[in-house]
Amino acid sequence: MNDNERRTDGDCEAREAKADQARFRIKRMRAALLLALAGAAGACLLAGCAGAGRELDHKQQVHHRPERRPPPEMPPVPVDSAPPIRWEKLPQWEDHKEKAPSITISNAAPQVVILGPHAVEEQFLKVRDLSLVAGTNPLTLLMVNTGTEHPLHVLGSCSIHTNAAMWVRNSALVVDGPLRVNGRLDLERGHITVNSDLLVEGSPDAPAEVHVHGGTLTVTNEHHTARLIIGLNDGEGSFHLDGGTIVADFLQVTGKQSNRFVFKSGNVIPCGVSVTNGSAFTVGDGATLNLSAGCINHFSGGLIIAANGTVTGSGTIDGDVANYGTISAGQSDLTFAPLNYTSAVTNWGSMYMTNGGNLIFQGTVLDYAPAPIRTITPNQQGGGRTIWFSSIGGLKHILEYKNSLGDANWTPLGSTTGTGLAISLTDPAPTANARFYHIRVTQ
Repeated sequence: MNDNERRTDGDCEAREAKADQARFRIKRMRAALLLALAGAAGACLLAGCAGAGRELDHKQQVHHRPERRPPPEMPPVPVDSAPPIRWEKLPQWEDHKEKAPSITISNAAPQVVILGPHAVEEQFLKVRDLSLVAGTNPLTLLMVNTGTEHPLHVLGSCSIHTNAAMWVRNSALVVDGPLRVNGRLDLERGHITVNSDLLVEGSPDAPAEVHVHGGTLTVTNEHHTARLIIGLNDGEGSFHLDGGTIVADFLQVTGKQSNRFVFKSGNVIPCGVSVTNGSAFTVGDGATLNLSAGCINHFSGGLIIAANGTVTGSGTIDGDVANYGTISAGQSDLTFAPLNYTSAVTNWGSMYMTNGGNLIFQGTVLDYAPAPIRTITPNQQGGGRTIWFSSIGGLKHILEYKNSLGDANWTPLGSTTGTGLAISLTDPAPTANARFYHIRVTQ
């Protein structure tokens, strides 16, 4: 064997050795990979396969944005209640378009029934009577987004029993007969029309509640005999107005002193008011009580007007009044008269007579509101002075002067009745170069 043959054989042996080494490395890598996979699987099993069901990779988890969900409908479903029943079409009502049925909704477990946006079609849906009977478990009927143009029309009576609730939200309800609330009634951005009485009369253990958060509640009929009554027949309850409008032929709070009308904000337009249980009737900040001409309004516990509250209109107020806000007469007179109760008016706020009617006080008036002098203007002719000052509507304003602050008494110059706006009186011929003026306010 020559040298060339020996070199060729050596090269082949070297190449085979390198190939064996490469195959050995591949086998080691495969074994290591299998061991790693087995270890990962074992760790997953030991951890309870907490992440085995995840389908999103790391990039998806980092960049995925969850979809927005609408807020839950009010009121929230109790944790232990059955799933909500959603009525997109009222059961068996399509077969009774000519003959309205009576509907009673009851429950064995805590339950919410949702009257959906398609339940009320393009005609008035009519029912003879509607009753919510809850027993010991809470029951709630939600009228949600059914619209206000096509109301649910109850031809007879509607009853919301103890532990039951009805929410009217962006929807409309018309009740021809009495609407009895022994549980809870809520109105938000919708309309409720009652052509008879609305009675808020719960039990001592479960007082009834009505809450208006917006929209319009109307209790009236063509004879103007419909009443909104809180506490009739020894019933207990409260009415809460925090936005929206109440129109009623007659608003009455009676029975126990705990029965009350809580007037936080909004508008109340009654033909007459009668609060006979000794509770104070407070017109809250941002609230307006619009009184009607020819109607008498009794407040046995007094009428309180908050700093940003307003009482306006005409008629008669019987009862003590504490005004921190605004009293404004309407187109005819607004009279404060001691009929069944005393009629003392205490004023820290503003009173106006700018709409044509007068403020007439037949009881006592205590005024603590200032009537500051604004300007003193010399007259161009005659040498007199005109004194402009803020006024209190319905009260007498007397311009008085002193030539020296050391003088014992003020001397009257003239008087006028305030309107609530700036008015003036004149000192026709001041004899001294300097005079001191002030305004005295009285009945």
